[in-house]
Amino acid sequence: MTRDELVELLGAHEWRDVEFKEARRTAPKDAYETVAAFANTEGGHLVFGVRGSDSDVEVVGVQDVDKVQGEFLNTVRQPRKFSVVVDVQEELHRLGGLDVLVFYIPEVSRSQKPVYLNDDIRRAFVRTGGSDVRCSASERNRFLVDAAPERYDGRSVEVDPAEAFDEESLRWYRAVYEAKPGNRSHAEASDLEFLAEMGLLVEQGERRLPTHAAAYARGRVALWCEQDAPAASAASGGGLPALLDEPRRRLHGRAVVRPLGAGRQLGAHVALVD
Repeated sequence: MTRDELVELLGAHEWRDVEFKEARRTAPKDAYETVAAFANTEGGHLVFGVRGSDSDVEVVGVQDVDKVQGEFLNTVRQPRKFSVVVDVQEELHRLGGLDVLVFYIPEVSRSQKPVYLNDDIRRAFVRTGGSDVRCSASERNRFLVDAAPERYDGRSVEVDPAEAFDEESLRWYRAVYEAKPGNRSHAEASDLEFLAEMGLLVEQGERRLPTHAAAYARGRVALWCEQDAPAASAASGGGLPALLDEPRRRLHGRAVVRPLGAGRQLGAHVALVD
C-alpha cells in the first residue's frame, strides 16, 4: 500500500472493509473481533494509530510500534486465540510525523470458516456495515455446512448449464440478489460466472455442471427449465419430480415460489428466503 492509498483509505471512514483503532501503546482487545469478522466476510484493512468517528478520522499515531505490532501479530497467530491461522499482512507508514500501522486481513477459505476466538465458536463474527457483529446460530451452522469437504448439494448433475437454466427466472434471481443489502455485487459477472459464485455450478474437469443445489433449491434457487426436468431428475437420482409435483411445498420451513412466464407450467422455481 502506498502513502496515497493510505490517505485515500483514511478518507473512506469506517465501513465494511476498513476499521480504525487508536492502539497507541497496545493492541485493543476488540481488534481481534475485527480480524475474525474480516476473515469471515470479504477481508479488509485494520488501521492502528487512527481515531475514527462517524464524521471524521484523526491520525494520533502508534507510540510504541514494535510493541504494538509484535503483540498483535503474536496473538493473531496463537492457535488458542484463533481457530485458524490468519495470514495477516502488515505495513508501517508515517503521516504528519506519526506512525500508522496497517494490517490487511484476507478472507479465509470456505473450509476454514467460521473463524472464531478463544476456542469458542460462539465468538465468531462477521462484518456488517462498519461494525463487527457476532454470528447468530443459523449463520454459524451455515458456515459449518459450507465448510464440509463434500456436500451433497454441491455434487454435480450431468446437464448442460447453457440449456438448463430458465433465463427469465435467472434475471429475476440476480435482481433479487443484487437488491439485498450486504450482498457482494456480481452485477458485472456473466450468468455462468454468477451461478458459479452462488454454488449452482461446479468445476468438473474442463466443464462446469449444475449442482444438486440448483435442482433441490438447497439454500439458493432452483432454476431448471421445464424441458430439462426429466434429464435432471434422472441425473439426480429421481429426487427432482417430488419438487416438481409439489412446487409450493415449504422447503426447510420457508420458501418463495416464482412461476415461469405466461403460458408455461410452473417448474422447480423455488428460492429459499431468510
